[in-house]
Amino acid sequence: MFDVGQYLAAIGYRGSLDPSLRTLRGLQECHVRAVPYHSRPDDIAFLTGAEFDVDQAFQHSIVGRAGGSCYELNEPFRQLLDGIVAEVRRLDGTAASILGDQELMRAALPSLRADYTAAETYRCPPEVTISCPVTVLTGDADPQTTSSEARAWERHTSGACEVRTYSGGHFFVTTRANEIMALLRHHFAASESGPPVLDRYP
Repeated sequence: MFDVGQYLAAIGYRGSLDPSLRTLRGLQECHVRAVPYHSRPDDIAFLTGAEFDVDQAFQHSIVGRAGGSCYELNEPFRQLLDGIVAEVRRLDGTAASILGDQELMRAALPSLRADYTAAETYRCPPEVTISCPVTVLTGDADPQTTSSEARAWERHTSGACEVRTYSGGHFFVTTRANEIMALLRHHFAASESGPPVLDRYP
């Protein structure tokens, strides 16, 4: 049976599994270094017309690191990438109807990968702060953000920092949209000071 953990251990990958271009590159690099490719299939039975056994190919070619031909390696790798989409399902951030629609997923994945890449690669210099108040919104069941991580935003402003916690997971905004829109309208209506001002520059 296919197992993501076994696959990652076999190729020696220890990086992030966020659905980003960096993750894809890392998986591909580890895969080609750890698992040899050869043009003659190891699954001789398949050449005689038998049904292709994906689990057998995974155990033999990937876990056993015996390598294989294109179809013996590509199908297990496809299943690994499917595991990344499963992570999005776990966070409950995309409707099941979209995740099950290949055409819609092709349209959505570039934006999804860009979001994860930005989150992975951007780091605000610690000396840079703003002077305006900051309001942090977080979900009480978010597996990706702890309350202390949400509170850490206070380091980025010399003004007040308020943390508002809503019931829900990582994408709580989809179920609490009306409340959040009301909060945003209140903030924008009350603001008279213009855009945020940098206190200190990098």
